[in-house]
Amino acid sequence: MRCIAMILGMTLAAGTASALDFAAVRLAVYDRGESMYGDEFLAANEGVIDYIATLRRPTDRWDRIIYNCSVKERSIEPYVVQTNGTDPFTAYVPITTVYDIKDCVEAAN
Repeated sequence: MRCIAMILGMTLAAGTASALDFAAVRLAVYDRGESMYGDEFLAANEGVIDYIATLRRPTDRWDRIIYNCSVKERSIEPYVVQTNGTDPFTAYVPITTVYDIKDCVEAAN
């Protein structure tokens, strides 16, 4: 059953990626992390993780390197309810998923 769910999820991710167009974005790379539009993002597959791992990273903790990249991305804002305690908290949480990334070029500072 777990295998079927994994295959279905991979098929859905592949289908979603093929329906998206590449868009130009600025990717900030830190010594321990990456961000787009100032927010973290989810990598949909190992290919995205492997590509980002090839990018040059700064050695100083507070520095960053900006790249101009082409990505296939999708943003959603699911409605989340926190129910601990007596006062429930509700909010929309923005999540950006990157399905493909290519052609990253270091931007001039």
